[in-house]
Amino acid sequence: MDLTKAIESRFSSRSYSSKSFPVSVISQILELAIKCPNAGNLHSYRFVVIDEEDLKIKVAKASMNQLWMAEAPYLIVVCYDDTSLKRYYEDQGHHYGEQDAVVVSSYITLVAKEFDLDTCFVSAFEPEEISRLTRLPGNVHPEVIIPIGYTREKKKFQYRPSIDLLGFYNEYGNKSFRKTLEEKAKELPKSAKSDLKSKVQKINLDKVKGFFKKKKP
Repeated sequence: MDLTKAIESRFSSRSYSSKSFPVSVISQILELAIKCPNAGNLHSYRFVVIDEEDLKIKVAKASMNQLWMAEAPYLIVVCYDDTSLKRYYEDQGHHYGEQDAVVVSSYITLVAKEFDLDTCFVSAFEPEEISRLTRLPGNVHPEVIIPIGYTREKKKFQYRPSIDLLGFYNEYGNKSFRKTLEEKAKELPKSAKSDLKSKVQKINLDKVKGFFKKKKP
């Protein structure tokens, strides 16, 4: 599956089938996901993969009682270790750790689609209780929980605002992003446009066809 298709097909699944898959698939997903950008190349993210039924239920209850989470074959608790971050960035370290965990979580949700798996990005939970349940040391903090499995839902229409409403050029509020870029394109000198047109017209179609034509043995 290419990236565009993965992005367009991804959605937050809140219902999972009982169909299982080997934990080795989770390993493959995480191996790809950790190639994401991260603060200082310190790789602060950490992962706790949960498949024990009782523990999944306890984690779901500690996540605002979202019991549907326990339906998924696995829960991935995405954390960050602030040890190196504090050493390099002092008080700002935990902010970068949170960013690392969120970025790698986004990668996980997209890479999962490569394996036809669905996910949900869960950030509403009790950090202290999740830390206790998964026995996290004091320097490791939970940031996101990702249920992962085969969905029982069909993707529904989800409204997404146009980039015209969200993007600006050079400074916030400066027209819309797309409109400004279109205006910039119109400002290209005529010489540049005509030069491009002449280069295209010089292409010999017969030569192009001959290049792809199979030679006789």
